[in-house]
Amino acid sequence: MRSWLWGALALAVLLIGWAAAERWAPAREAGPAAVGPEVEDGALRPLHPEDNAVWPVVLGAPTLRWAPDPGGASTTALLRAAGRSLEVSGRAGATLDTAAFTALVEGVDAVELQLRRSTADGRVTRGPTTRLRLAGPERGPTGMILAGYKHAPPGTEAAATPLLNMHLAIVGVSFEAPALGPRVIARSSYGPEPFALPPLPPGERGPSRCVSCHDVAPDGRHIAVFSQTELEAPGRFEAPNGFLTVLRMPERQVVAQVPHGFMPAFHPVEPGVLALATVEETIGAKTQMLLPRGDIETLRLDTGATRPVSGASSPEHVENLPVFSPDGGTLTFIRAPAGEAMHGSEGLLDIVSVPWNGGEGGAAVPVLGASQNGVSNFYPTYTPDGRWLVFTRAERGFFSQISSDLWIVPAGGGEARRLDCSSPLADTVHRLDPTGRWLAFVSNRADVRSPGVYLAAFDAVEGNCAPAVELPGLSGPGVHVHHLSWSAAHPWFAEGGALDALGDPDLLGVLGPGPHGPPPPEVQAALDTMVAARRAGDGQALRALFISPEEFRAISDCGGDEVLTQVLQGRDQLVAHVSGRPSAGQARFGPVAVQEVAVGEKPGPCRARVALGLIRMSWAWSAGGAEEQGELHLLRVDGRWRFTRM
Repeated sequence: MRSWLWGALALAVLLIGWAAAERWAPAREAGPAAVGPEVEDGALRPLHPEDNAVWPVVLGAPTLRWAPDPGGASTTALLRAAGRSLEVSGRAGATLDTAAFTALVEGVDAVELQLRRSTADGRVTRGPTTRLRLAGPERGPTGMILAGYKHAPPGTEAAATPLLNMHLAIVGVSFEAPALGPRVIARSSYGPEPFALPPLPPGERGPSRCVSCHDVAPDGRHIAVFSQTELEAPGRFEAPNGFLTVLRMPERQVVAQVPHGFMPAFHPVEPGVLALATVEETIGAKTQMLLPRGDIETLRLDTGATRPVSGASSPEHVENLPVFSPDGGTLTFIRAPAGEAMHGSEGLLDIVSVPWNGGEGGAAVPVLGASQNGVSNFYPTYTPDGRWLVFTRAERGFFSQISSDLWIVPAGGGEARRLDCSSPLADTVHRLDPTGRWLAFVSNRADVRSPGVYLAAFDAVEGNCAPAVELPGLSGPGVHVHHLSWSAAHPWFAEGGALDALGDPDLLGVLGPGPHGPPPPEVQAALDTMVAARRAGDGQALRALFISPEEFRAISDCGGDEVLTQVLQGRDQLVAHVSGRPSAGQARFGPVAVQEVAVGEKPGPCRARVALGLIRMSWAWSAGGAEEQGELHLLRVDGRWRFTRM
């Protein structure tokens, strides 16, 4: 009887351990943790961090991930170092407590990690012991990483939202001030002075507002950012394929804008000089992106003048993605074969260099080992010592690859090798820290729908990297990164907004002033009428708020009636949705962006025939536990504000 009782108690304790999603044991002397017969399983090992990866302790504690047990059993991770141990359990991973992890790793340069899994019949499966190396502050990464960060509207999943319906921001992480966490440095916005305005209001569903591709000047005085949508372009030029904006930091003052400017790169020695790709036409997106034309040009901020670089602006080739060697003497870029376009998922690309010569350029020379090798070579990046060229290699194309790897070749060309930190999935845009000891890159290895930033310790002598680790804040669930830069840390990083500012209306002011504020009284009156009409189910009262076809044609030159048709269709759909359906819902409006449009300017798809005012704001209507969201546009016509979109 007594033996039966002790057996029942032991089983109860074991069941309690299985039921816990996570459990902690304080740092203690290591000892045997086996219960029942143990079985070795070489496949039971962490997915993150991988064996022999290097973790920068300045980042706190890593997240552990492993493959879940098909039967639903919990897995325990045991970490050991210097006679101390730490345990944490979960089905597919666990988050380590930073204080407990810090106590565990004090005074050591590595920890051992082993996974154990208990089955219902009492057997314990034990995986191999792996090793996580540690990099203290003296060997850790330096500077700051800025990343093009895809942000989903509140209540939606980033991975499930189409890119062209997303808002992208430049979000950064500083290794000099890691306690600050991810900071919003710049964002796309409306009007001729983008990036200085507060973040996107909740519920934004407008067209693409892509700020992703960017670069930071070596002295930190400027940041160049590409914006993909024509709606944000200045009225003085048309930019159906986006435009490049250069901001003076920390003021975020616009100092130059170039239509169709793409993929900027600041010169490492000459202040106020950068190279960029100019793309006359972009067809499609992502894997179906087609660039039939592209050249490399220089931009000088003191004059605002651009000019093509000889050897990098050939009429026979499409050129893109410029980078400079660390001494500024060489300009390197990617090039399609003569007579062929660049395609996101098709075609072969070569990496080619020209001498800089003060922007004059010279003869283009393909980089041996990264060109004419039967595959696609792209995203070249020099190591800070100028010894190596790291690049991305795929079977075909250059964007949204299913699989691509990081390769390395001597800067002057030679035998290329695949880097050990590559994965079977897509590893793409990459940069090195200012010391050259760390490599950061974008990868979708953890989730094909959610690319994030990974860090790998880099050996500049051997030209290779250790297994990579996830960068907290710029990787993991819900994150979607497209591009990154790595530079010295600059004081204006701390002036950015907390990451929550992208979705929290209480934090909308953290990025500085802009043309936002309460709506004009006549606009507020129109909003009140709209709310009353929705509550009453009065579709005709809503119709009366919209601009008439005659008014629209009188003030707008759209090159046809396509835009007007969209306005009227949107109006009629809303009227049909509301008519005869009273609702006791509540309305919420985002910050008001007001823009004065001069005659001839083009704030959107249409050019203004007369001087007018334009207002954009977000709106949301909550009723019965459901919420509708959208964007509201109003035009001022003869002193009256009229709806054009809702």
